Amino acid sequence: MKLAEALLLKSDYQRDIYELKTKIMHCSKIQEGEESLVNPDDLLSKLDEVFNKLELITKRINYTNSQIIINGQTLVDLILTRDAIKMKRKILTTLLDEATIKQDRYSQSEIKFVTIIDVLNIQRQIDDLSKRFRELDTQIQQLNWTHDLM
Repeated sequence: MKLAEALLLKSDYQRDIYELKTKIMHCSKIQEGEESLVNPDDLLSKLDEVFNKLELITKRINYTNSQIIINGQTLVDLILTRDAIKMKRKILTTLLDEATIKQDRYSQSEIKFVTIIDVLNIQRQIDDLSKRFRELDTQIQQLNWTHDLM
């Protein structure tokens, strides 16, 4: 199994857990005198089974990510760098959105707000981070499809 396939399987398990949680919450109580169509204990057993599968696949993915080394960096390092870039880009994008909101004033007595950040510089940083993110993400995706799960 390729690493990318394991990641898809992990995603499926996470979705299954969410769906099972929802079903368990819905069938955890019924109106007095009624019978439940679904046994919550069966769903809880299924939930345990899926959690065990998720834990095992996650451990194998993490182990594999720590063993793949590209240009002196592990795949884990590349993923962490990509995630940090994504987070910083999101913060700068939010800052830029907030700083460039046009405000309509209806009279001179209303408070006027002015932007005190260098919008062009922030936009250049966002563009650079976006490019680095795309390049790194492409490299990570390539590695996911070319390496087997350990």
